[in-house]
Amino acid sequence: MKRILLVAALGGVLAAPAAGSKVTIFPGVGIGKVRLGMTFTQVQKALGPPQTVNARKQLSRNRGYIEYGWNFSTFWVGFVNTKGVLHAALIGTDLRRERTRSGIGVGSPVARVTAIPRVRCFLGTAWVNHPYFDPEPRQGSHCVLRAAEGRSTIFVLKCVGALDYGCRGYAVVKMIVRTSF
Repeated sequence: MKRILLVAALGGVLAAPAAGSKVTIFPGVGIGKVRLGMTFTQVQKALGPPQTVNARKQLSRNRGYIEYGWNFSTFWVGFVNTKGVLHAALIGTDLRRERTRSGIGVGSPVARVTAIPRVRCFLGTAWVNHPYFDPEPRQGSHCVLRAAEGRSTIFVLKCVGALDYGCRGYAVVKMIVRTSF
C-alpha cells in the first residue's frame, strides 16, 4: 500500500511506458527487483551474490555503509548497517535498459528529466553549492526528484555537445534511488 501511495504521489513520472521498454526504475522506491529497505539477504536472493565491494564508509550514529556491485558494478546497492542488519539505502544503475514508466533512464536528454514535476536540476556550475550525497558529497551536474520519507531519485548528468565555455546539453549517465541515511 505504501509503495502504491508513493508511486501515485510522483504523478507525471509514471505515464505510459515508452514503446519497447520495460519499466524497471521506480522513483523513490527502487530499481528492478531491489527496493529501498530490503535486507542484504533479500537483495542477494533477488540478484545473487555481489561481485564487488565498491565502497565502505563510517556514518554518524555509529553506523556503517557498504556498497556492493553486480554486473561489473553497472548495478550497485548501498547498505546501511543498523544494529547488525544491512538495509538497502541506495540503489544505482548506469544501464541503458533501466527505465521509468515514462521512458527516462541512462541516455535521456535533460529536457525529459526537467519535464517531471518537482524536479530540481543543478547544471553548469550551479551544482557547486548543491552536491548530491551517496553517502558522501559528489559534485557534478545532476537533477533531484524528492519523494516522501526522505527518499529521492538522482539523475546524474554529463555534458553532451560541449561549447567553448559551457555545455550545449546534458544527458543522464546514472540513476540513483536513495533514502536519507
